[in-house]
Amino acid sequence: LETLIKSVKTLTISVPSKPESWNLFFTSLEKAFVIKNVPEELKVEILFNLLGERAAHLVVYANAEEIKDYPKVKALILKEFQPTPEACLETFLNAKRSKNENHMQFASRLRATWDFFCELKNVKDFETLNELIVSDRLLSALDNETRSYVRIKQLDTWLKPRQIAELCDNWFTSKGRNFSELYDNSVNNRNPNGNTKYVPPPLRKSPFTRENKYF
Repeated sequence: LETLIKSVKTLTISVPSKPESWNLFFTSLEKAFVIKNVPEELKVEILFNLLGERAAHLVVYANAEEIKDYPKVKALILKEFQPTPEACLETFLNAKRSKNENHMQFASRLRATWDFFCELKNVKDFETLNELIVSDRLLSALDNETRSYVRIKQLDTWLKPRQIAELCDNWFTSKGRNFSELYDNSVNNRNPNGNTKYVPPPLRKSPFTRENKYF
């Protein structure tokens, strides 16, 4: 077992210090399990060995049946340390190649991060992905007050563009706001008189930098 633990550890990235890196950790760990033909009954023990003190914390709050089943242990860890979808997307958008990381490794890390973001958002098909991208773009174009209102309504899920648009229109109506009112996200202030100067999209200071856009 000790030899198997060492060989799996060699093929697995270090235990993450950042929440958004747990998906990469499990991706590399499960590839190592396949390469080394690790039996199902040894996976939890190897995982706990890699986790060290974190495993002890997990055992305290898990029942006896859960800590015997690898998928259940994995789910518990992700529940404990899982990042928000927003943090995961931010990691994807701001990712840079690490020192001594080749481009193939960087591309694999990017893909794993993006896949994890889609998993957190429950995206399983191309149409849903399209809806998600448009929804996120629509949210980023809202003023702070309206965006906060939509996020409260979303809770732990996300809304499709038409649902967000309907919420925004109802919000404007309930607050007596005028649809001719425009806002500039670079200052995040709206003119109560509706006289805000229109700022063309290329000149706006979006919350996302040029490097952070989808395309």
